Amino acid sequence: MLSFANDGSGERGSVVQVAHQIASRALIFVRWVKLLIRKAPLVVLHAEDELADAHLVKTAVSANQITANLFQVSDGTEVLKFLREPDMRFAGAKRPDLILLDLYMSGMDGRECLTVLKKDENLRSIPVVILSMSDAESDIVDCYALGASGYITKPVDVHQYNMKIKHLFDYWIGLVRLPTNSY
Repeated sequence: MLSFANDGSGERGSVVQVAHQIASRALIFVRWVKLLIRKAPLVVLHAEDELADAHLVKTAVSANQITANLFQVSDGTEVLKFLREPDMRFAGAKRPDLILLDLYMSGMDGRECLTVLKKDENLRSIPVVILSMSDAESDIVDCYALGASGYITKPVDVHQYNMKIKHLFDYWIGLVRLPTNSY
């Protein structure tokens, strides 16, 4: 129920506060409607060479009841293989709506993979979000310059990690509009 809430001082809340309440509730409603309307789960390709970090993302997706098909690979070479020549592990997988890319991986690292993705005419439209332990400004600047759609520093705390993954998916599922998988 919306009201000009009494804050204990006996004064009524401002019109701005009520407008903020309405806007907040409308945004939540819009997110839920988008989730209900979306015909298929978000297809996400996650590249991570550390099994513990890969597990954290998978657990956060499950714990937050996020509707997504999550495919996990261990380096940039496997990202490109998934996208260009899927093997039996990924038979029938659709083109991802989103790629989550660790920056420092063995083999082809995230920076090199991001460079290849954004130079490829057929792949450059896929949003790529960097998930990295690095908080170095140079890494952040480099990734955005290469075409990253976002950069998230992995927190050490599991609860914070879960919340960051939840907010990431809230944004990509409930707020932005992505093209269909047919592009």
